[in-house]
Amino acid sequence: LAWSLLRLGRLDEAEETLSAAVEAGRLAPNLFFSIAVGLSSVLGTYRGELDAAVRYGEECVRLVSSSDAGLIPAMCGLYLAIPLIERGDAERARDVVLRLSGATDDLPAMARSGDTPVRELLAGAELALGRLDAADDWARRAEAATHGGQLAVEAAFARRATASVALARGDAPEAAVVALAAAERAAAAGG
Repeated sequence: LAWSLLRLGRLDEAEETLSAAVEAGRLAPNLFFSIAVGLSSVLGTYRGELDAAVRYGEECVRLVSSSDAGLIPAMCGLYLAIPLIERGDAERARDVVLRLSGATDDLPAMARSGDTPVRELLAGAELALGRLDAADDWARRAEAATHGGQLAVEAAFARRATASVALARGDAPEAAVVALAAAERAAAAGG
């Protein structure tokens, strides 16, 4: 519910839902509790509260530290990496995502639904580090993970990465076309 509310931009309702989930989760923590903590990081990032977002992201990562690599640890890596990039620590963000997704520099090793957000984030980290070719490579890998664009929300993530690379290369018109098309497709799919 909180994730849906975040995606809809209903931040106050998401905060209320997350507060209740985190409070309940602290009574009997488990692997899924980490998701509520991680989504609190997303909420903090959306609100520009980056110090709080990083704290929640670090807690999320601690909660999954003994877990095998997979979707939930990889998502926790994303939850921490997003505000790290916003704070200018793209190298740490990149390292966290690669480690928690069980990835190598070549391929994140996780569930299909997590591939594209991981690859988009890695493209963004590489852009922040000034490595355009590496960012372009991750954006292309994000596009490949959408199965020809069949996964609408994932395709929006991938196209956002592609648009960011185009913008970094100085092609603002192409970046705008790609980003707007992705937004229209996601909206049409209800994403």
